[in-house]
Amino acid sequence: MDIVEALKNSDSDAAVAIENAKVLTAGELLNAIGRWKAFFESAGIKSTVLFCSDRIRFTAALIGAWCAGTRTVLPTDMTQFTRQRLEKEGHFFVFDETPVIRHEVISPTQDLRLTIDEALVEMFTSGSTGEPTRVLKTLTQVLSDIDTLDADFPVKPQNGAIVFSTVSHQHIYGFLWTVLWPLSSGRLLTKERLVFPENIHQALKENRPVILISSPAHLKRLPLDLNWDEVREHLDCLVSSGGPLSEEGLGLCQEAFGQTPFEILGSTELDGIAWRQRRFHADKSIDSDSCRWHPMPGTLIGKNNEGILQVKSTRLDPLHWTTGNDRIEVLEDGTFTLLGRTDRIVKIEEKRLSLTAMEQEIIDSGYCTEARA
Repeated sequence: MDIVEALKNSDSDAAVAIENAKVLTAGELLNAIGRWKAFFESAGIKSTVLFCSDRIRFTAALIGAWCAGTRTVLPTDMTQFTRQRLEKEGHFFVFDETPVIRHEVISPTQDLRLTIDEALVEMFTSGSTGEPTRVLKTLTQVLSDIDTLDADFPVKPQNGAIVFSTVSHQHIYGFLWTVLWPLSSGRLLTKERLVFPENIHQALKENRPVILISSPAHLKRLPLDLNWDEVREHLDCLVSSGGPLSEEGLGLCQEAFGQTPFEILGSTELDGIAWRQRRFHADKSIDSDSCRWHPMPGTLIGKNNEGILQVKSTRLDPLHWTTGNDRIEVLEDGTFTLLGRTDRIVKIEEKRLSLTAMEQEIIDSGYCTEARA
């Protein structure tokens, strides 16, 4: 879906976001996008690093850059090492504190269009060697991702629901589900991440219906001493990704929210791969059939001779298999189960850590001559 055309074709007074308890309309967002486009074009900026905690500002700058033909570089962190590396490449940087763009745009929708075959999205992930791996995507690839995101929901999320999130939009999961998906599907963006369980509770208390995009790290720490009974009915849909959710976390979701999450399996390299929604029996045991992973729409799943996951889809390479880093067992009905990773990347609290890189850091410290993780 072309999100710019969708915004332009919608009612200019239609709500698209909630910012500081105020509604942001499609017309206001288009104005912001137009100002960013004018800025990038007038300054001749060919590539920009976007790193903003303000999701609405991030969204306006992102789409404005795309309309200007400016490549958007989306790092997952802004450590000194990351910033120095990107500064050497000559990118323009956009942060929360970057001065507000002052360009006046008489007709914000004029010349706002996307060239969807351009490679304008650059994201980062960890490779098996520990060095950050760049993944360059065309707008066609990115926008085709969002067309299938909710296709397999057992119950479709409500239009007009407010999308809150505990995850960063600098990662592929948050980028798709908290920025592009709401804009393309009639749900509302929100400005900031929910960091603590109390923030989740307050957001549910003050809003309905709510879609919560979360990580296992948050869900497995839900405190049951909060009064979830008073807000449970406000939660329309719960989504989890970024790593496996433990059975304990699954039970906390059921007890706090009265529902289990729609779990997404994917990565920056392979996009969305599969989904599942585990369910409990009356005796509180988990339904084993619901533990299987179902391929996303338009996604073919296979495995090579070593039993390693392979994916084929129009979002990747429709003619060739792309190999992942997980061992799998494919079942007769096309679903599959995971059997563990094959590389030296481990996930701790949904953060990828390279054992190779950790070994090198220990050696570089000067305290050890050899290290094994």
